[in-house]
Amino acid sequence: MQINTQKKPESAGIHFQPKLAYVVHESPNHSPKNIVTAHEINQLGELQSGEVMRESHLDQLRACIPNAKIQILPENILVSVPNMLIFYVPQKPQLFRILDHSVSLGYRQFMLPMPPHIIYVKNQSGKFSIGGFAIKQTKRGQIDSNTKLYHSPTFNTYKANGNMCIGSVKIKHNLEVENIAHWVESFFSSVGSNLKHDVIVKEKSEDNIQQMLLGLNHKTHFPMNWLKETGSTFGQWLEIQGE
Repeated sequence: MQINTQKKPESAGIHFQPKLAYVVHESPNHSPKNIVTAHEINQLGELQSGEVMRESHLDQLRACIPNAKIQILPENILVSVPNMLIFYVPQKPQLFRILDHSVSLGYRQFMLPMPPHIIYVKNQSGKFSIGGFAIKQTKRGQIDSNTKLYHSPTFNTYKANGNMCIGSVKIKHNLEVENIAHWVESFFSSVGSNLKHDVIVKEKSEDNIQQMLLGLNHKTHFPMNWLKETGSTFGQWLEIQGE
């Protein structure tokens, strides 16, 4: 049997060589007892003969990632590498804020039915960034390298690269999966400060944009025909990140 784990990492510009594989063997009669075998993988990516997993194999697994804790990645994780996490956020109402100096707070906040998003966090050479794109896929399993990216209708990301304008927002920089909920809240509840950003299908009127968004308050779905393409796919964007 040949194992190919190169496709996804290569698309991100990062190369990994598979060394070990652990295979779960389920009982045909649905017994709760399963067997796990450990297999080495040669340079050709071929799975070698295995043996029943023992404590020594767990030690070997821990040794593969020294000074790190083993964690199970949530299913919404799309990419996990040392300097970047990318994850899927399904469509759902999010607390949304838009700049409005006519009210006492200086902004309006309401529940906006955000479309599905791909959100990324990067921490490379001490420089942290967070950003994201809207997508039209409503299930995580539908996302692949050909998934089209759309500008996020948060009005607080740069059109060129999707980076969020962090400003004075305090955001956790450690790339740990337990911070995902924090990043999601930070991304969607940051104040949309520029409604003139041409990121949704609209008339060239800031007042109209605000009324369009306010009209979605407590609605269940964001109009997908409002989304504007970035001109890139998920795979193309990943390739740029690896350069």
